[in-house]
Amino acid sequence: MPKPPDSVAGVLGTGGTEEVLLVERVSKINQIVVHRSETWFSSSITQAIDPRLAGSRPPALVLGELGCEFARFDQFVEAVLSCDKGQELIGMPVGTAVLQVVRTAYETADSALFQSLHRHPGASTRIDIDLPIIDTPAYEVDIVDVRS
Repeated sequence: MPKPPDSVAGVLGTGGTEEVLLVERVSKINQIVVHRSETWFSSSITQAIDPRLAGSRPPALVLGELGCEFARFDQFVEAVLSCDKGQELIGMPVGTAVLQVVRTAYETADSALFQSLHRHPGASTRIDIDLPIIDTPAYEVDIVDVRS
């Protein structure tokens, strides 16, 4: 089992010294790659996870089947350029636009169970998100200047 990169180790609270379970997946439709992911599981649950099962299902489903409860999920989406690893696993030239999604599942407010990094070919990916409509905004806006 590998040690996670510093950014992931910080989220998982391993300090970069503990080995954790890494699951890498490539999804295809009609032999065309549509998704590549790497998921790093916290060292606190690594021993309970069957790596073969984790490679065949989304991480939240695997942990749900183990009885884990989630306090929250964070997700960040951004456009980035593919790297050498993306070229190797997805077959895309380095520097190709990809849509990167970073998902983190927390067991408590600050205890992460896993962090996954997903990359989708930018030219063939669309993400739809339904945002809830609320009557009272959760934030305040101060208008600094309005010009007409």
